[in-house]
Amino acid sequence: MGRFRTFLSNYEEPFRRSLLWIALYYMAGRKALSPSNIVDADIWWHLRTGEWIIQHHCVPYTDSFSSYGLGRPWAAYSWLFEVLVYGLHKYFGLIGLLVLVCAMTLLITAALHDLVRTFEPRVVNSIVLTGVAMFAMAPLFTPRPWLFTILFFIIEFKILTNVRRSRQYGLLFLLPPLFALWANLHIQFVYGLFVIGIFACENLISRILRRWNLDSGHDRALPTALMTVVLIVCVLATLANPYHFRIYLVVLDTMRLGGLYNLISELAAMKFRSLTDWFVLVLTLGAAFTLGRRAGMKPLWVLLLLAGAFLSFRSRRDVWFGVIIAVAVICDASPAIVTGGDTSFRRPKLLLLARR
Repeated sequence: MGRFRTFLSNYEEPFRRSLLWIALYYMAGRKALSPSNIVDADIWWHLRTGEWIIQHHCVPYTDSFSSYGLGRPWAAYSWLFEVLVYGLHKYFGLIGLLVLVCAMTLLITAALHDLVRTFEPRVVNSIVLTGVAMFAMAPLFTPRPWLFTILFFIIEFKILTNVRRSRQYGLLFLLPPLFALWANLHIQFVYGLFVIGIFACENLISRILRRWNLDSGHDRALPTALMTVVLIVCVLATLANPYHFRIYLVVLDTMRLGGLYNLISELAAMKFRSLTDWFVLVLTLGAAFTLGRRAGMKPLWVLLLLAGAFLSFRSRRDVWFGVIIAVAVICDASPAIVTGGDTSFRRPKLLLLARR
């Protein structure tokens, strides 16, 4: 009997961790495989654009699909995604699109959990936080190019935070090829450039804020000159697309046409009619509360959280930005990081009290 109890005690923790792993990926996979994900009006013009590119062996420079913009300059800034989904739809039908969404959702789950583990080594906490974040981003798991943006943003943020902690500057060489591919898949690569800009300004901002004792002085800001060079190289890498510098004209047009946020549903703000919207709010407030409890405030996280809150609450298409940053902020203040806590499974205190 004693050996049996010893056996159970040795395998109890791995078993519980395995259950949480299964629950996390089951939740992500089930949401991704929902047939409702294909009910996305925009996927059809993506498919048509991909078909046009394959037929003409070039990208379109004028609009050939709408009566209003017929013949006007137009850039298919997600041309590589459109070629991909057209190929999947041509050979596998709608099942191909479901497989794409499922694969991207699982990759995002794995990448996000890996990012969370950078700040939160306790397995159970990291799995729970990843699950909450994935649930908050669930409405975005449709066949859209922003799936690649979410994945690439997590990878970029993982690289930057690792370099910031380890000072292994060689990892920064991974960013230019990442942005070269990103710029051919989705226009929101500009958000990635924006984050590099914040990291580049971190050292300068920290020096300014120390005058008012708002920073703890323990941050490991990356060298401004180095990050400025990285930013410039990444910008140059984004020019490796069929439209070259004209890809940025799309960004300027979107910024200039602010009325689009009142006309296009995906650009509208969250309506808080679904539970996922409330989860975004809870994560944002939790991150703000976490920052407020810190003995020293790091300007990097403050700027990132403010940017995430602005983008998320301005447009529901961008809630992924705020969710990822909020989870990172919450994990960055984890007691395990500060005190060197262990990574073992610990029962919640409420359950221990209940058993007493």
